[in-house]
Amino acid sequence: MAMPDSWREMFLQHASGMDYAQALQAAKQRLHEAADRYDRLHVAFSGGKDSLVCLHLAVQLLDPEKLWVAHYDFGRPSAKRSNVFPEWFERETESVVVHHFGMPLTVITKRRNFRSEEEALEGRRPGVRVQFVEDAAFWIKATEGVAKTHGCNASVVGLRAQEGAGRKKRVGGNQWISSTMPEVWPVADWSELDVWAHIISHNLPYTSAYDRQAALTGSYMGLRTRSLFDDGCKYVTSTDIDGVLFWRDRPRRKA
Repeated sequence: MAMPDSWREMFLQHASGMDYAQALQAAKQRLHEAADRYDRLHVAFSGGKDSLVCLHLAVQLLDPEKLWVAHYDFGRPSAKRSNVFPEWFERETESVVVHHFGMPLTVITKRRNFRSEEEALEGRRPGVRVQFVEDAAFWIKATEGVAKTHGCNASVVGLRAQEGAGRKKRVGGNQWISSTMPEVWPVADWSELDVWAHIISHNLPYTSAYDRQAALTGSYMGLRTRSLFDDGCKYVTSTDIDGVLFWRDRPRRKA
């Protein structure tokens, strides 16, 4: 399953326009300023399209030694009832960082997210290091703490104001999630068209989840990996995610 030519052509056309060019220039400037200001940058890679663009720009523009790439793994449905991502998605995420960009990846997780520590380590790609944090810790704060141990004093996050009222408020008020780790938002003012234009024009390996979802919805606009998997994959045992797309379709957590 691949993106239809009609969608690719639309995104490539947008990539040749002034709006995208201006957005790209602003993103590059933000990253250069961050590299000048901070010793080392934690690149938060979720596996979604916004973080993919941020990772590509960071690797393209900055010294790799100044970058530390991390991904938080929410665990497997064998151990949790909700907020899980399928294993194939995690393998794709690892492959993007390690194989496409040639960067080492730290996967941060909790032991309670898996049936055993062995399950958490099983199937990881070479170049991936798993680091466990305390079960009681809030995952964002825990990730921040690990980033600091790796010499990072700022985070590159794929936050976009257009994705929702809450994010628009955060961007407008310059509100970081962390009170101690500054955040850099390269694509904060990008449109979704800008994001897809960058991905397609640079032939970046976006997750196949988008193609699967677009095949059912008929559109590549408005797709988010987070809303795709929350609370649904407990009951999904194959790589086929058809029917587990939106809240009204997903099996809900039992009371």
